[in-house]
Amino acid sequence: MDHKIPDYLLSTFNMLKSAYPAGIPPNEYLPLLRLLYEEMSDRNLALTVGLLIGTDAPLVLNDIYRAAAEMKLESSEVQKVRKKLSQYGYEEWLKEE
Repeated sequence: MDHKIPDYLLSTFNMLKSAYPAGIPPNEYLPLLRLLYEEMSDRNLALTVGLLIGTDAPLVLNDIYRAAAEMKLESSEVQKVRKKLSQYGYEEWLKEE
């Protein structure tokens, strides 16, 4: 995509790009959306992940709602993604305003 990531989403985009340099594996996609759903607005999450994976934000938004409805935040899949992101600054990212 040739869209520019907004400055206020740059740290999120960079964290995800660092954690997933080759793209988000299918088995981590929904758990990632579920984890970040707790911390970001639906629109910002859809825009960020959409730019990262080259998909339109409305399509990602549908996946976000699916992940939120089907997955528990405490699930092992979501916690695995959290652990992975922790290696790329997730805890510091949570402290950003």
